[in-house]
Amino acid sequence: MKFSVTAITLLLSIYLLIPSPEFPLALPPESLASDEPGDIKSPLVKAYFTDLSREQILAFHSQQFQRSQFINIKLPTLRLDDYPPEETSLRITDQIKSSFLEELVHPLRESLFISGWEPKEDKDAIIVNNRRYKNKVTIKYYPSNTMARLMIGVGIAISISTIYTTGLNLFKSDS
Repeated sequence: MKFSVTAITLLLSIYLLIPSPEFPLALPPESLASDEPGDIKSPLVKAYFTDLSREQILAFHSQQFQRSQFINIKLPTLRLDDYPPEETSLRITDQIKSSFLEELVHPLRESLFISGWEPKEDKDAIIVNNRRYKNKVTIKYYPSNTMARLMIGVGIAISISTIYTTGLNLFKSDS
């Protein structure tokens, strides 16, 4: 059992030390980067106009986000899609219209919020450079500090070891 705890601790440490994916991520094909003032004020926020559907947008960013810049290692990525669009102003930026808000997260590491706005009425149409787009997508990257990740990993390893030792001692005392 000690070997298992050591192996888990080692694998967790390696996972937490792998460099994060690079940001900004590339834009989907045939998309236009937004240069609106609210979309360029932070290097952690990126916005663009596209004709892709919600699923295509999320699949594109998921594919990019799940790969580390370190020898293209695939990181475990969770998709959290239960955020109400009203939370977009809290998670990404103020004064933003949103039809959906989802998060891609690497557990115990960084995350990427993706908000899309698809106008339902013609009066709200997205027209840029005389071209009509189906969606405006805004993404925000939340990086994590490597040392903070490692400290959390050490805490988890200590907790696992303590629980294992305590459980073993309780089992021995009952025998």
